[in-house]
Amino acid sequence: YYDLLYLGLFVPLGSAMFSLLAVYIAAAAYRAFRIKNVETVLMMTTAVIVMLGQIPFGIWIYKDLPLVRAWLLEVPNSAAFRAIKIGAAVAGLVMALRMWLSIESEGFTKKGKK
Repeated sequence: YYDLLYLGLFVPLGSAMFSLLAVYIAAAAYRAFRIKNVETVLMMTTAVIVMLGQIPFGIWIYKDLPLVRAWLLEVPNSAAFRAIKIGAAVAGLVMALRMWLSIESEGFTKKGKK
């Protein structure tokens, strides 16, 4: 009974959900990124590789595609997140310094309001 429900209901619903998600992502990416220059081509290629690396059809196309997807999600993606974290830390330090030096006090105290 469990196999019937799992194989007959859960697996097809999961496949349908991921296929609809892939179509939705592709349509949104097409609307958001009109392919006009090299950077958008690179971004769309990366998105297609990551999406194909998630599904069995991608493994059928190229057996090492999940490894390529994992590398893309680990190496360049971690560098981007590291840059975002560094930028947020610098912004926080600058804001703290501005508050400490009373340059930016109007929004945080009632002293500046009349």
